Amino acid sequence: MSDFGAFLGKIAGKVANAANSDRKLKCYGCDEITGHISISYADAFKAHGGDNVFFATVGVAFDLVPAAYPITIGNPYACNDCKRLRFEGGILSNEANKKCYYL
Repeated sequence: MSDFGAFLGKIAGKVANAANSDRKLKCYGCDEITGHISISYADAFKAHGGDNVFFATVGVAFDLVPAAYPITIGNPYACNDCKRLRFEGGILSNEANKKCYYL
């Protein structure tokens, strides 16, 4: 029963984006384990599209959708050293991490 509780806790953390805290992750830019700061989807999409109004609107919309993007693409992080974006914990996070975007 405790395994099921841990599973539900992880899903609830992703849905509420509560699991999105600062972490040490492998940075693909620095090629070492560095501190990463959690960022919003709006910031991640702004890094992707610059000052484009469409990307800013889509990023804010993704912040408001509680479950879709934390589960599919993962939570967004930025390296404290080189500012490269990384997605962690989603089904498609490995594919998203192949693209190279910086804050």
